[in-house]
Amino acid sequence: MNILQGILLPLTAWLIVLISSIGMVSIISILIKQTIILAILIQFLYLILSYLVAKYILKASLEIFAYKTCSLSAIINSSIISITISIVIAYTEYNLIDPRILKPPISNLFNNPILYIPLAFIISPIGEETLFRGLLLGSMIKMKVNRKIAIILSAILFSAIHIIPYINANPIQIITVIFTAFILSILAGTYRVTINSIIPAIIIHACFNMGGFLITLIAL
Repeated sequence: MNILQGILLPLTAWLIVLISSIGMVSIISILIKQTIILAILIQFLYLILSYLVAKYILKASLEIFAYKTCSLSAIINSSIISITISIVIAYTEYNLIDPRILKPPISNLFNNPILYIPLAFIISPIGEETLFRGLLLGSMIKMKVNRKIAIILSAILFSAIHIIPYINANPIQIITVIFTAFILSILAGTYRVTINSIIPAIIIHACFNMGGFLITLIAL
């Protein structure tokens, strides 16, 4: 299998999950208007559909998701690195943009803190990492795509979809979102590949969300 084939099949699988999830949530949004509920729902769809596509379309073992234990040192190191980077980026953004005009990813963000906190720090990291570092990156690695290419491609796609919630935001905020998502992805992808576990990637994702959470708190 050549590099192009090794990329196209995982990319197709990723698109099926992404488009199907967005389509289902768009239909459900006719009945449910709470954006935070829809945000939670799409994460569960990422998780469930990723497993179904991997099993029935890719005909791949669920091992591509790499839900395996890892060393405590990997968890500690990835946490310290990601928290440090996310705080630095959040602080920089706070000084570049008037925090009062920062656009939150979800409207009325703190109206439902009981739902937002698990979404930001548990549900979203698990759902998105399962789709990007599990289905997409994991299947590319399984198909012998160069690891650096696989990590960078998954990072580019991850960054691209994160533009959507901020499409009407200040240009500097959009650039910051893209940059943050890309750095998160490179770090998460590198740990996922080198350790062969998705756990550090999920932790990294949650830690990066902390930076965005803090800047939003400051802005309010």
